[in-house]
Amino acid sequence: GLGDSQNITYFTPRFMGAQLIVSYTPDASEQHEDDFDKNISGGLHNGISVALKYSGKFKNVSFSVAGGRTTVERTDGTINSDESEGYGASGKVSVGAFTVSAAWAKENIGHGSDTDNFWGVSGLYKIDKSTTVSIAYGRGVEDHRYINGNKLGDNKSYVITGGIERKVGHGVSFAASIFKADTNQYGNTPGTNQTINDRDGVGVVGGMVMKF
Repeated sequence: GLGDSQNITYFTPRFMGAQLIVSYTPDASEQHEDDFDKNISGGLHNGISVALKYSGKFKNVSFSVAGGRTTVERTDGTINSDESEGYGASGKVSVGAFTVSAAWAKENIGHGSDTDNFWGVSGLYKIDKSTTVSIAYGRGVEDHRYINGNKLGDNKSYVITGGIERKVGHGVSFAASIFKADTNQYGNTPGTNQTINDRDGVGVVGGMVMKF
């Protein structure tokens, strides 16, 4: 992705719940820590993103859906094609104290020589005015191939989390979550799916959140 690289973004006014977003990223090469340099010869350049969002409400149900596409020039010389693209879509529905969200993203690096996919779902329940609990699941697949198209094997990762947030004062909340993650990296022999790196673990994190 383009990460937090400097960009120019325009949000159109909302019209009947719809909004268009257009963004241009001149340089996301990550080869230097300085600002855009037209002399950089490798990495990602000229990223153009377009997204459409629609929000609405019907009685006590509110919802939003969004989708977009990004294209970017690649000049790192590591793939056959000098252009890559990505797609994404998301949706959210809220009914009373319940909120359910889902997201999907796909990235084609070099027009299919390397394809990455991600999807995730989450649920949130507001117990009362002070306490909210949530659960989420996400899964990613990195489809590796040789330049000539020989299959290498997929790298797969998933994470599941559960969390709680409770307001303890004006603008101050306590938040904590527990998560389990697993990553499988496969070998580099064409046509095989031999696991060479399998990592999994469980973690807990918590802290105070201050909103101004």
